[in-house]
This record gives sequence, structure tokens and C-alpha cells, in this order.
Amino acid sequence: MTEPLVPHDQDPEANGAGTTDALMDKVTAAVDEFAKRAAPVVREVGARAAEVAAAAGVKAGPVAHRVADATEDVGQRLARKASDVASDLRRSAGGEGAAAPTTAPSADASTAEPPTGTVAPETATTESGTTESDSAA
Repeated sequence: MTEPLVPHDQDPEANGAGTTDALMDKVTAAVDEFAKRAAPVVREVGARAAEVAAAAGVKAGPVAHRVADATEDVGQRLARKASDVASDLRRSAGGEGAAAPTTAPSADASTAEPPTGTVAPETATTESGTTESDSAA
């Protein structure tokens, strides 16, 4: 049972290198022929894929602009709503008469006036321009 399985009419040594080389040559020739015939088809498929990509790019440009415009509009509406919510929260936290700031604080804090209610009562000013110490007298 340890003998190789070969036809009885052939010698095991005769079935070796010559047949393998011939088979390899046939496979190589078939692959080369396939590559020659397939090359134009592959080029055509590639060209059509490039045309489709170009058409998609042309059509995507205006869509991208519309999306950007819509995003800008939504962003502005969201900013307005967030500002309104912040103002409402400041009003509810500071009582009925507290005024909510409408702009962001300036970058130069040394020249900016402190917000109402954060300084000593004798120097704080009311909305009419008088100091609290003046209105108490």
C-alpha cells in the first residue's frame, strides 16, 4: 500500500518533469491569452467608471452648496435659540428685574465694566445712572 498510484502501463519516473513543464507552459499561454483579450475590456470598464465618477462630481457640487446653506441657516437659528435660553436662565436666576447681557464680554477685561451686582453696593449704579448709595439717601 505504500506504492504510488500510477497507471500500470507507465513508469513512475517517466510521468515527472516533462509533463509538469508542458502543463505549466499551457497554463502560462492561456493566462497570457486571457490578459490580451481582457485588457481592452478592463480599460473600457475603467473609462466608464471614471465617466460615472465625473458625472457624480458635477451633480454633487450644487447639492453640497445647498447643504452648506441649510447648515448655515440651522446654525444661526440654533445660536439665536441658545442665546434666548441663556437670557431666560439669567432672568430667572437673577430675579424679575435683572437685565441679561445681550453681547459677549469684551476681550480686554481691564477696560470692561463689571456686570451689575458684582461690585460693592456703594459704587454700583442703577439703570437710571444713580448709585445705590445715592438712592438710599
